Amino acid sequence: MRTIKFRGQRIDTSEWVYGYYFLTPLTEENSGTRSDAGWFFLTGETRHCISQDGVAFVVRPETVGEFTGLKDKNGREIYEGDIVKISNGEIIKVGWGNAVWNIHYYANMGENSRDIISNIYENPELLKP
Repeated sequence: MRTIKFRGQRIDTSEWVYGYYFLTPLTEENSGTRSDAGWFFLTGETRHCISQDGVAFVVRPETVGEFTGLKDKNGREIYEGDIVKISNGEIIKVGWGNAVWNIHYYANMGENSRDIISNIYENPELLKP
């Protein structure tokens, strides 16, 4: 069974965080607050958050991506939005297509056939012809 988890880029440091994704009324000033600290009562504004190791971080919503359940040849987890080079030289953007992850088309090639080279948020130019 596939592990359900997400990643997103923090709004305060641009670091990537991994864990449970949720929406909550959390302020930028409280990013990094322990998730049991009661901060959700402070505002009615909705924020996109990822809880990593019991700490909630506000993330840029456009960077949130789901774990595909697959890893690359270096053992790195492949997420929605990653740019992956396949052993045949093809470069793909990982995302949904026809109700499945497009990377699953290559799943039968094995982990050694996939290599994460970046993601669409940090290096979108890698997808340009």
